[in-house]
Amino acid sequence: MPHVGQEIKRANGFLVRIVRLEDEVLEVEAHYRGDAPLAQPHYHPAQDEHFEVKSGRIHAVVDGDDVWYDQGEQFEIPAGVTHQMAAEGPTVLKWEVRPALRTAEFFERFYSYLDNGFPDGTSREDFLAEYRDVFRLSAED
Repeated sequence: MPHVGQEIKRANGFLVRIVRLEDEVLEVEAHYRGDAPLAQPHYHPAQDEHFEVKSGRIHAVVDGDDVWYDQGEQFEIPAGVTHQMAAEGPTVLKWEVRPALRTAEFFERFYSYLDNGFPDGTSREDFLAEYRDVFRLSAED
């Protein structure tokens, strides 16, 4: 069960620490090593995201446009907008998702499954279908 203070770690060095978890907002601090490729294009059907680069640099593709954000910069990704992101070098990002819905649970399970494999009888597609309310790959629609 996701909770404030929880650290969700990936084998690739990515770490998400839950700072605030309330119905109206999930706030996390994300730590990137900065050597991973862009995430797959995706969107959140009913959630807005707010980001603040605490240190480092983020490369994002938002609705097809390449943008870079440096330390101290903030940006928004509205619900329904396709995006993908990656850090360029070590980066710390404040990340808010509104409303929270089941996003913390999604992070907890998905990141574990990416590193350890999906449970027997569950495919990646089945898992993503279970969380269509919070996360959709752009290619799904």
